[in-house]
Amino acid sequence: MTSLVFASTHSQDEWEDIHDTGEFFNEVKKICPNIESEYDVAWTESLYNFVYQYANDSESVPSC
Repeated sequence: MTSLVFASTHSQDEWEDIHDTGEFFNEVKKICPNIESEYDVAWTESLYNFVYQYANDSESVPSC
């Protein structure tokens, strides 16, 4: 899965709700089940900022 596909699984509002309710890591595991053993909680804020910026209702496109 590319980073854009991952980010576009939700809208900005959906990602914000997921983050604000403390369910971000659970949602990441749901989308990418194999990441659980590799995920570092320290990534959460950076990953959230990325997915929010490139959500499915954003006109931004990541360069990665």
